[in-house]
Amino acid sequence: MTKPITNAERAMWAEAGLLEYAIGKEGGEEFYDDAELVLSDFLTDLMHYAQREGIDFTRCIDRARGHHEEDVAEEKGAP
Repeated sequence: MTKPITNAERAMWAEAGLLEYAIGKEGGEEFYDDAELVLSDFLTDLMHYAQREGIDFTRCIDRARGHHEEDVAEEKGAP
């Protein structure tokens, strides 16, 4: 049986992706100084991408929020 994916693993994947974004954009230095700023920049660029591709970014955020809540509840053992 496959081991369930933990939220800590999900966070590590996100961190790795964000670091790759920061390295590509700024050489990575800014990531270690202010990860919140890098995340904000990445979200802004994702908004531009979504607009270009005709993707409803707000709907994606709402869906992500729901998935996050489910993941947290599942890991806490909620029904």
